[in-house]
Amino acid sequence: APRAVHVVGKVRPGESVQLGPIDLRLPPGKLRTLIEAERATLVWEVRHLDQLLASGQGSIDVLAHNEWAGLRAPPALLASFVTPNDPVIAGVLRRVRDRLRDATGDGTITGYQLRSEQRVRAMVAALYETLQSFGLSYLGAPASFEDVGQKVRLAEVLLRESLGNCLDVSVLVASCLEQM
Repeated sequence: APRAVHVVGKVRPGESVQLGPIDLRLPPGKLRTLIEAERATLVWEVRHLDQLLASGQGSIDVLAHNEWAGLRAPPALLASFVTPNDPVIAGVLRRVRDRLRDATGDGTITGYQLRSEQRVRAMVAALYETLQSFGLSYLGAPASFEDVGQKVRLAEVLLRESLGNCLDVSVLVASCLEQM
């Protein structure tokens, strides 16, 4: 089992010590292969030299790579599913480029560099039309055993299957817009 040791200096009676984040090292590749949430147990001990002073344990959920914990986690963690550097996003943007060139005569995706509201609107419109051309169909959240939150179909899965829900498509759009 992975183990982390955190050394604390002298602690006086009644004093509290905040440890902050502790880096737990899981076996390499473990999180990449996790397709369903797993329950894990954290075991802790307080020792002075070789003497055990206190111990305990607590359960935690280890989530799959594509699992959003819903509102039991900070909402900002949803941004971790926005993947602008996923190779499939480059394929989408090549199609956006072609559509943009057909519509405006210029296929460059310049973001805000030109400081032109009109150009940004043209790029977003080209993205919208490109995503429409994929013929995505609505499908509820992926089957899973979660009580809260849901699995997220990442860009590659969403585009390969042409099926997704509001969250899946929103994450795809955010990924494309960030890269643009």
